[in-house]
Amino acid sequence: MKPLKETLKRLLSEKTVLTLSGIKTSFTTFATRSWNKTYSQCGEDVIIQYAFDTIGKKNITYIDIGTNTPKRGNNTFLFYKHSRKGICIEPNPLLFRKIKWMRKKDICLNVGIADGETDGSMLFYEFSNDCLSTFSKDQADEYLGHGFRIIGKTNVKTTNINTVIDTYFKDEDPDLISIDTEGFDYRILESFNFEKYRPIIFCVETLTFDTGINGKKIENILSIMEKKDYFIYADTRLNTIFMDKKYLSDDTEKYIKLFR
Repeated sequence: MKPLKETLKRLLSEKTVLTLSGIKTSFTTFATRSWNKTYSQCGEDVIIQYAFDTIGKKNITYIDIGTNTPKRGNNTFLFYKHSRKGICIEPNPLLFRKIKWMRKKDICLNVGIADGETDGSMLFYEFSNDCLSTFSKDQADEYLGHGFRIIGKTNVKTTNINTVIDTYFKDEDPDLISIDTEGFDYRILESFNFEKYRPIIFCVETLTFDTGINGKKIENILSIMEKKDYFIYADTRLNTIFMDKKYLSDDTEKYIKLFR
């Protein structure tokens, strides 16, 4: 129990510590729940569940853009496991079949998410390491420079994230959106209709690719989320977890300004 408490304290941002200071949610209670097994790469799912707990949010819905694997290393499988439902979006046909087979309660879409307003298609670069597959030519060229190998190029159908929400979320917005698209994340956020849809939490990969430890934070993602009134709830270096500022108290908002 103690390691989980220490891990959460280490990963949660200073802003989040301030946010939680007025909320009577016990790390001890949380750690004894069956939720505490992580499937994400860096424990993002456990942190996100804790965030939902602090605001009393249950029955979480999600959209997983760039699902890749249905379980291991996935940011939404923890919620699926506990009877939550959402949408898994994966352009790789082989991975899509695995996701659809394992996540039968989810809506699974074999498409890519583009930044245009209409449906279309884009060239998808499939790498031998499927975690690196991408629609971004610049990102593909970078991977090639590091010695990774392209095993195929395929035109894949694409749609817009706003279209997905319009189609599948009739009565309310998704609570969580996870985005991991290898170089396309910012373009998706740039096209997102924040005025119409307000997910409580976004989990976005915000670290540039590097085979060592020299990756850098992607500043334009951090900037757009701040402009859209989301604050950094936690950061695992690989991913940043953003939460809608409306869940902050007035006192906490004053403290946040001190960290800018």
